[in-house]
Amino acid sequence: MRCRVRLILILLFAAGAAASGAATTSRKATDREPPATAEQEAALLSAAGKGFHIQRTTHFLIAYDVAPSEVKPFVARVEQVYQSIYGFCAAHKIATIEPHRKLEIIYFDTFPEYERHASRVEFDAAGTYGFYSDADNRAVFYNCANDRQLAVLHRDLREAQRHATRLEKQIAQTPAAGGRITIEYGDGTSRTMTRDQARREFAKAIERLKKLGARTDSYVETINRTVVQHETAHQVFFNAGVLVRGGQNPAWLVEGLAMLFETPPTGMRSGIGVVNSLRLRDFRATVGVGDSGQGNSPDVVLTAMAKGRIAPLRELLTDRALFETRGRDAAVCYAEAWALVHYLHRTRTKEFAEYLRRISARPPDRPVSKPQEIAEFEEVFGKADDAFVRRWARYILSLPVPSP
Repeated sequence: MRCRVRLILILLFAAGAAASGAATTSRKATDREPPATAEQEAALLSAAGKGFHIQRTTHFLIAYDVAPSEVKPFVARVEQVYQSIYGFCAAHKIATIEPHRKLEIIYFDTFPEYERHASRVEFDAAGTYGFYSDADNRAVFYNCANDRQLAVLHRDLREAQRHATRLEKQIAQTPAAGGRITIEYGDGTSRTMTRDQARREFAKAIERLKKLGARTDSYVETINRTVVQHETAHQVFFNAGVLVRGGQNPAWLVEGLAMLFETPPTGMRSGIGVVNSLRLRDFRATVGVGDSGQGNSPDVVLTAMAKGRIAPLRELLTDRALFETRGRDAAVCYAEAWALVHYLHRTRTKEFAEYLRRISARPPDRPVSKPQEIAEFEEVFGKADDAFVRRWARYILSLPVPSP
């Protein structure tokens, strides 16, 4: 299986076995730093291309050609994901292993470089910012600061800043009484107004500046959470032995686990009971309820399944193609997968750990039929029927929707 993600259009709709090593009991990430050899560095640099540098972190080996100032926050984010996942596994008594060497990441500065690399490893990069491939066990990203849509936001932000600065200067230079101000706009037009009118115009300019700044910050943070954190989570779960590299892991589980770690990287509790507001909002919107956590019948989820707005439970558990599409339909499936994984790990903690133990024990070359997939789920969690859906829906729809 190749685990690779996905259009940012999907993510913005609101994002052999594993590495060798002796099996351990579940635990947090230790301070032990896995090695990185000169041969590993050379191979990673060769895969990245000319002009790349190497950054060694506690758990990662990163080849990059972005500005050095971009590397430090990136490192902090991926290391946070690594630590959070091992903390999550410890809290849920999920057995893990530790990678025998540093995990590899390639961080491209521009999309064309990223796209050329993706093409070499047979990944369609159109519309994406990053992916993880279990085939070569590398996560690959490009610097979202160079995204075209973000460039437009930055252009608008700069113009808003210039306009506010011009207004402030002209107001300061105009007499308090009787003076009039001619304001020139970025499009070449101008307007003459009184000092009081100019003050009101300045207040509007500052408000627009704040909104553009917040929108820009939100755009970047959403990409970081739904791409960088998501793909890094894939990489860590496969190398921690929770999922099987090259094996037939349930797609809803693979994606649902990663989405637990799209939450803001503050503290060490990311993924441990933290609600993913982006995915919860998507799920609620799809089944047709608002942000209120009160008074929603669980039957709305069964109705949404019957009308094809979301996948019926058994289809979600078995249809891998749901997670191979792009666009709004895939965003719906991702939200549904997050909702199921969040429900199971919060309300069926022991069974969830047992289910992951069974998945991690699957031989890499063993095919799993759809009936087998259903049977294994039901052996752990009970019948995948309407009663299960109602219990699941009742829990998810009762969650308050936090700020994104």
